Amino acid sequence: MRTHKISGTTVASLAAAGLVLAAGGAWAAATPIEMNGDYSDWAPVAVAYDDASGDGGGSGIDFDRIWVSNDGTHLFIRIELGTPFVLQESNDLRLYIDTDNNSGTGTSAAGLGADLVWNFGSRSGTFGGSSVGWDNLGLVASPAFSADEFELSIRRDATPGGPIFSSNTIRLAFRDTGGGGDWIPSSSTNVSYTFDNSAALDPPVIDLAKDDAGHVRIMTYNVKNDGLWSSTSEHTRLHEAIVPDIIAYQEIYSHDGTETTDWVDNVFGGTWYNDYDGFELHTISRYPILNAWDTGLDRARATLIDLPGTFDHDLLLINVHFKCCSSGDGQRQEQIDDVMSFVRDAMSPGGAITLAADTPIMILGDTNMYGDAQQVTTLLTGDIDDNGTYGPDFAPDWDGSDMDAVLSRNPAKRQTYTYYNEGSSYGPSHIDRITVTGSTLNIGKSYVLHTPDLPAATLSAYGLQ
Repeated sequence: MRTHKISGTTVASLAAAGLVLAAGGAWAAATPIEMNGDYSDWAPVAVAYDDASGDGGGSGIDFDRIWVSNDGTHLFIRIELGTPFVLQESNDLRLYIDTDNNSGTGTSAAGLGADLVWNFGSRSGTFGGSSVGWDNLGLVASPAFSADEFELSIRRDATPGGPIFSSNTIRLAFRDTGGGGDWIPSSSTNVSYTFDNSAALDPPVIDLAKDDAGHVRIMTYNVKNDGLWSSTSEHTRLHEAIVPDIIAYQEIYSHDGTETTDWVDNVFGGTWYNDYDGFELHTISRYPILNAWDTGLDRARATLIDLPGTFDHDLLLINVHFKCCSSGDGQRQEQIDDVMSFVRDAMSPGGAITLAADTPIMILGDTNMYGDAQQVTTLLTGDIDDNGTYGPDFAPDWDGSDMDAVLSRNPAKRQTYTYYNEGSSYGPSHIDRITVTGSTLNIGKSYVLHTPDLPAATLSAYGLQ
């Protein structure tokens, strides 16, 4: 069993000029999809089926459209559902795939023989009549929070009791199995899809090093219960591969700021500055920390960092660890409201703190974005949920716009998940977010480091295992 809370190794580099997301990119051929919740890369893909509206059941699911694509390693599916909900909880949505294109095998549904049946609400499925989990299929769904459309990926080389796709042509359908639930296409028809193997290239591997020595590399890392000290060699290798300039740690409970700084110093040497919230959040920096503040509640700590001379401004970095899991929705929203009210105050003259105009702001850490999508909306747009307690809505970037989401991918895959736990029924998810004032902060290279996915050459080059 592997458990990887890999939000801890999300890395971004700040550049003095030019916005280049190394995590992004477009690749030709069979329209590969990056699993980041940004549906723009689906634009070249033709709609596979456009369902009639007004035929949904009591759940509110009223299927709209479906798209299908692939690259060399994954099948991709996009589905519009007509109502927002959390895909991995409390719903009756099922996916049926006839993976051998033989209606005489598998579960009979929608005119096909479904070798694979997946129940999203219970996070379970069957293949060839035997139970399977997401890990047997390489199944990833995005986003993890509530939405009315989702994108899915399934590994083409998965072998849950045998090769999952034994035919180059497959057929599929979705059904809401609740009372009077909808189908797409219908209870008697299905979508046929033939894999395009013409030139479905893997994405270019992101080199772990900075593109420019003058960039500032920032790493957010949940070390899971003081893990730096219990798995020292493993964590040392990761730090030596990434070579961060600023680190936002979460879950260091039993070691104070001096001890944490000493750990970093033992890896890199040199001079390091630290701020510690007294509970679990540590920010360690090669550059002087000019000031620090609690935002109000106990789940965030803001630091003002004196960036080197190639940068025009200091950096306000807000290190967070929001409440976990879907059961923590209300508390997490309150914590996000609190952080954004702090940002509004910092940007406004005469508050508890007053930033210089155009000071770059970055919010990062273990954000745990399950549940209600309002949480993400608040972080990006300043739309505070509890205005009575946390004040009015505001535009959180200096130019009056929304904040930008840094969409970092795995260095070797079109995946952006920051949570991966083979011991859980919950599949890999992009639950940990970095948001920035895009008008004043330029992102050079960014990635989410998950060592089991790295090619052997990258592991060897950077001393990783």
